[in-house]
Amino acid sequence: SFHLRKGEFAFLTGPSGAGKSTVLRLIHMAEQPSDGEVRVSGFSSKRIKRREIPKLRRRVGI
Repeated sequence: SFHLRKGEFAFLTGPSGAGKSTVLRLIHMAEQPSDGEVRVSGFSSKRIKRREIPKLRRRVGI
């Protein structure tokens, strides 16, 4: 679990297979979590509508 405020940056590092790309796909709502919830910029992976995903992606730089 982690939280970033507006304007903050984070870097994901780790060995191959550690899940860095998976975390990015979850943040970008390209994948759904197998358990729990991903919340990004006011959007929830449990409640986001397909048509809202492009709006989220415009707000999040990956």
